[in-house]
Amino acid sequence: MKIVNILFALIFFAFAMLQINDADAVLWVSIYLSGSILCILSWLNKIRPVYLWMAVGFYTIYALYLLVSPDGVWSWYSEHGSENIAQSMSADKAWIENTREFFGLFLLALIAGINLFVLHRKRRREKKPHMILFLLE
Repeated sequence: MKIVNILFALIFFAFAMLQINDADAVLWVSIYLSGSILCILSWLNKIRPVYLWMAVGFYTIYALYLLVSPDGVWSWYSEHGSENIAQSMSADKAWIENTREFFGLFLLALIAGINLFVLHRKRRREKKPHMILFLLE
């Protein structure tokens, strides 16, 4: 997991830097930097489970919003025939940006969830307290 966390810390940092010129740069730089920081803390074994739970919750809720929002992922799939999202962005094709953002959030939630799972298994092996206490640490 150490290599995975280092790799994704770098990937999420690069994603954050790519967002700097975006119209909603503050939001997306913050989101990707949070993912990078969580990976670094997990790599250093300095992460608290509550941070991972909050991240998974936020990333998942926001991704679900982008899934069903107008000009979201569902629109991209059903109304626009899964149009290539690697093409350049234009104002009349908001579903492209929303679909890209959805997949970024999905990746962030997946990595935070994996780190949470690994942390839980590690603590179980160390005979740490019950799950409720694990959540609140």
